[in-house]
Amino acid sequence: APENSTTAVTYLLFQPQEGVVDRAGQARQFQARHINQPGDPLIGTTWAVPARLEQGDIIRASLLTVELLTALIIALTVAITFRAPVAPLLMLGAAGIAYLVAIGLMALGAKLTKAAIPIELEPVLVVLVIAVCTDYGIFFLAGTKRRLAEGLSGRAAAHASTVESAPVVLAA
Repeated sequence: APENSTTAVTYLLFQPQEGVVDRAGQARQFQARHINQPGDPLIGTTWAVPARLEQGDIIRASLLTVELLTALIIALTVAITFRAPVAPLLMLGAAGIAYLVAIGLMALGAKLTKAAIPIELEPVLVVLVIAVCTDYGIFFLAGTKRRLAEGLSGRAAAHASTVESAPVVLAA
């Protein structure tokens, strides 16, 4: 083409229920279909979605390592603090169950509302579930340990600790 220094900008519109992966795929399909002639210089796709996808890939690639190291640190800290090797297993088991319930409820909610779940949500969910389960587990274990030191039986100490901790947990 004889023109110099020309630019064409194309806006792509998407349905609200389409996720970022679908949107990026449609942008690639558009580029393949319409910017395919010799001399068609595509500079690139300039929007936040490709960057979000790349960021999500980087996070997902490291997420398992971060999760495992976090679980190990929590397990060691709780085991040393409460001098009970089973305590961290209960806490991390509760976190695993809570994560599975939370991810299932999110998927169900997304399906019912026909909304896409942002790719950045999984790491945030992992952090929140681990933090909440660890915090409330420590509340419960500390209360139980205190009551055992006061001379209550194991069952009575656990019951009293649950009665004390439950309102805080439920209110949060």
